[in-house]
Amino acid sequence: PPTNATYPHAALVNAICLWGVHIAFSQDPSVMDTMGAPLQMRGIVEQAYFNRVNANLQNQADQRSLRQGLQTIQAETMLATYLFSMGDVIGAGVLETDYHVNAAVRLTIGLRLHKITPQATAATSASRSARQAAPDMTEENERIALFWRVFCLDRQWAAAQGRPALLRLEGDASITIATPWPVAPHEYAQVSGGFSGCHHRS
Repeated sequence: PPTNATYPHAALVNAICLWGVHIAFSQDPSVMDTMGAPLQMRGIVEQAYFNRVNANLQNQADQRSLRQGLQTIQAETMLATYLFSMGDVIGAGVLETDYHVNAAVRLTIGLRLHKITPQATAATSASRSARQAAPDMTEENERIALFWRVFCLDRQWAAAQGRPALLRLEGDASITIATPWPVAPHEYAQVSGGFSGCHHRS
């Protein structure tokens, strides 16, 4: 339930619902007829979820745990991707898309997702006792995948706007990426110590 400490960030929940509605209506326009709803209802429903995501992001901006921070990045990324694909259809323009891309990038750098050192390779036998729990590889790989998703979104949006990306690999604003390449979700539990780090430096 929403009162549980492990309940996802409300912005992420509503971002998932927003995309769910968008995909359902896009793949099968007749779903509106099945529901007995007019065609314009699609825009109304999507706009409602869009507004909820924005409100959730603003209301919880100053009350983030690390977990909520990661889920906030996921929500910002989903919202920016939605806006990028929709253009001005729901009244949101370039500035709003830019805002959410920037927010995702700022949080990504703030949480140092570009500096993830896999626990499986960072921990040595000397520093890890037999009683210590194994690292949560699923959570770790989700963070890695999230960084690269933001990295790609930043570059896609920069190319569309004809400007430099925010996550630059060269120049005065360059960053060094130590986070390894992501793996497919079905491989999360299989990854142990075989990461090959991807290091970029200007």
